[in-house]
Amino acid sequence: MASQSVPPIARGYPYDCVLTVDPDVAGDPPAFPAGCSLIADLAEFPGGPPLETMTTDNGSIERLADNQIAVHLSAPATAAITTTSAVFDLVRTDVSPDAWLGVRVQLAVEPAVTAFRPGS
Repeated sequence: MASQSVPPIARGYPYDCVLTVDPDVAGDPPAFPAGCSLIADLAEFPGGPPLETMTTDNGSIERLADNQIAVHLSAPATAAITTTSAVFDLVRTDVSPDAWLGVRVQLAVEPAVTAFRPGS
């Protein structure tokens, strides 16, 4: 089960959060074992067109521990969100076939009052 206590996305700004997944049962294998590869599509709703594809290969998903990852969203991706929330789920791609992990994350999205100024 994923626990989530993160600030909302400010539309148009880069966004970082940490996701911790606790095992359902003691002794379950780790969600993010060392060396795993992950992919996730950020969308406005499940099944919606991807706004950004995040992967461990491109650094937008970073494994921190067996049960913890960091997710990094770009400013252009958050600027493309037109709704009040965005979602992604996680798939392991280092196993065959790819394995959907059953972890779906929904993040609140708010318009920023102050416009993002790259490089400032």
